[in-house]
Amino acid sequence: MHKQLIALRAPAGPPQPRRNQHNKKRTTTVAQLLASSSSSNNSKTGNTRKRRDTPTTTTTTARGARPQHQEQEQSARRRRPPQSTQSAAKWRSLLMLALIMAQLQELLRSGNAGSGAGLALALAAPAATAAAAATAVAPPAPQTTPLIDSAAKLAAARQTRRTRRMQKRHESISFKMSFQRELRNTVPDWSNSCGGKWTGPDRSPPPVLTRRQRCLKKWLRTLRNKTRRELVQLRDDNALRHLEHSVKAQDTAVVQAIDISKQDTWSLHNSQYDFLPRVNVSKQLSLRHAHHDLQFYVAAFSYLRHAQLHWDLDNLQKQSVLSAELLRLRNSARLVLCNFEEAYNSSRLHAPNHRPLRTVKRVPMERKLRNLKTPLVELHRRAVLAAHGQPTERPREPNSLDLRFVKYQYIQYLKHMTKLLAKQSKRNCKATKANKTNTQPPAG
Repeated sequence: MHKQLIALRAPAGPPQPRRNQHNKKRTTTVAQLLASSSSSNNSKTGNTRKRRDTPTTTTTTARGARPQHQEQEQSARRRRPPQSTQSAAKWRSLLMLALIMAQLQELLRSGNAGSGAGLALALAAPAATAAAAATAVAPPAPQTTPLIDSAAKLAAARQTRRTRRMQKRHESISFKMSFQRELRNTVPDWSNSCGGKWTGPDRSPPPVLTRRQRCLKKWLRTLRNKTRRELVQLRDDNALRHLEHSVKAQDTAVVQAIDISKQDTWSLHNSQYDFLPRVNVSKQLSLRHAHHDLQFYVAAFSYLRHAQLHWDLDNLQKQSVLSAELLRLRNSARLVLCNFEEAYNSSRLHAPNHRPLRTVKRVPMERKLRNLKTPLVELHRRAVLAAHGQPTERPREPNSLDLRFVKYQYIQYLKHMTKLLAKQSKRNCKATKANKTNTQPPAG
């Protein structure tokens, strides 16, 4: 029975090669399917199937030669980078894109006109390393610092311009109010220079004065010192200040608008200003006459200032350098006028036939002011109308010759008056026949 089984198995030997060929084709087809499925699935499934296909592939290799297209497929699979590396590269690209977009938003937010240059620098900046970009957020680019500084400077400049604009508006309003307050005053500036209030003559009997009290030596010496002090102050102020030609310049302590340093070059016009008050040193001093002359200088400086103020209001909306200098000259003339008034009243207070000082009326004073080249009376009338809000003609600037000669002659008046007061204060107050018969002091 055993031999019969061997005989039955023997005929099955010849057909085995055909089965091997069929197995070989089947093995090749399975390998191709496994290769295609491993490329489409994830790495874990591919590796698992690769491990499962390894015995079959080995058996097939052992049984026959490896096909050429299978070798190309396996080599291509070896050269292909892992899927984890590709995903990391994608994340790095997305992170760099996010950083570039953040820089673009920062540049657009700054709003600077020169942001185009900063944008080009930010795009051209070298990128960080892949490891640093993947682990931490990159610090802000240094190219944005100049943009922030320029934006801060622009904001500061805008604030400065706004502050100046508000200050100019405030100065304009305050200047207009001061202009209206000064021009609406109906009292002449040359009257009541000391600011006192006259209450009438004293009803009490005058005391008996000695010869020393009746002598004018003490009063004249005090008046000389005050006049000399004012003259020195005007000279020093004129020497320290420099000439400012611009009408829009700001009034400061070092500028002036009327220069009399080269007055000799204008000597051809001296004859046109002979009407200005002058002092004759060779004559006797008269306090009443000096008081009358000083009133004219106060009126001249006042009317010149009012004309210039009206021009400043219409063109500058602020006080010019010329208006400020005319104010200083008017205050100086009023101070000297007050000193002469005090000296006269102190020396004549207890005199038997005392006569008070007389203030020049506006009409006679304006008649004398018409001798100047500048129509001061008409310009003053326009300024008064403008101060009351009424329509009027456009203002005009004062004549430069009038400004120069009035200032020069006023300083010369103080100079010669100081010499005359020094001469009169040296008078001897000894008892004479005139002093015994007349108790009235000879001044006035």
